[in-house]
Amino acid sequence: DAKDKWDGRMKIIAKAQVNDSTTVTGRLRYDMNFKAADNPDHVWMEELKVNHQFGDNFGVTLGRQDLFLGQTGTEFDDEFDGAIATAALGKVNVDLGYGRLIAGHLGDPSKEDTKNDNEMFLGRVYGDAGRISYDVEYLDGKDSLDARLFGAGLTARLGGDFNVFGDYYKNTEYKGDPYTWTAGLGYGHADWKKPGTFNINVMYNDIGGATYFGGTGIGTDMLGNLKDGNKELKFWNIGTDVTLAKNVQLHGEYAFDADLTNSEDPDDAWTVSLNYKF
Repeated sequence: DAKDKWDGRMKIIAKAQVNDSTTVTGRLRYDMNFKAADNPDHVWMEELKVNHQFGDNFGVTLGRQDLFLGQTGTEFDDEFDGAIATAALGKVNVDLGYGRLIAGHLGDPSKEDTKNDNEMFLGRVYGDAGRISYDVEYLDGKDSLDARLFGAGLTARLGGDFNVFGDYYKNTEYKGDPYTWTAGLGYGHADWKKPGTFNINVMYNDIGGATYFGGTGIGTDMLGNLKDGNKELKFWNIGTDVTLAKNVQLHGEYAFDADLTNSEDPDDAWTVSLNYKF
C-alpha cells in the first residue's frame, strides 16, 4: 500500500559551453523527507550529458539525459542512459537512439529487471503542424524482455485555450498484444513569469501492465499498483498548475476511480507540491 510522504527536493543545473558546437550539462539532485529524523540519502548526479551539433540541423546527445515519451509523459518521463541522434527537418524532427532506462522496466513489470536488462532501441518522429503536435514512436527492447512497442500521440489546440490530447502504445511482442491509451482535455497555460496564470486538465488512462515502462510523469503513485504484465489499470487523473508569484508555482494531482483487473481496486491518490524556479 502507498504511504503518505512529505518530501523536499532540490535540483541544481550546471551548463558549460565547451566550444561553438559542444555543450555539457549536469543536474545535481537531493531529496529529503520532512518527517524523518535524518536524511541519509546523498546528493547525486541525476543528469550528465554532452550535446554536439553537426551544423544547424543535426546533433547527438550522449550520457544520462531526460526522455519524455508521447504527449503526456504517462508512459515514461525520466532518465535514459545512452545516445540519441536528432535531425531537425523543418517542422519535423527525427530521433534515433540506443541505451537503457534508469527508472522503470521493459516488458513484464513482475520480472526482476536490472539496468542492463532495460536496453532498447528508440526511433521516433515528432513535430508541429499548425494547431497540432504529434509523435510516432518505435521502441524495441532486447529479445528476452518481450518488449516491442509502437506508439503515437496527438495534441490538438482548440480555440479559447482549450486542447485535447492523448497517447497510444501497443506491445506486439508480449502475449495478447497489450496496449495503453490515454485521452484528456486541458485548459489554460501556467506561465512561470505571470502570476495568476494556470492550467487544468482531466485525463482518462487505460494502462496495460506489459506496455507501461514505469518512470511515469504522473505525480501520484497510482501506477505503482501495476505490478503484473497481465494486469490492466484504468483510472481518471486531474492535474493543475497555478503561478502564485514570478517563478513560484503550485502543482496538484488527484487520481481516482481506479479499476485493477482481477485485484482489489487501488485507493484514490493525490499529491500537492510548491515549486520554485531560480
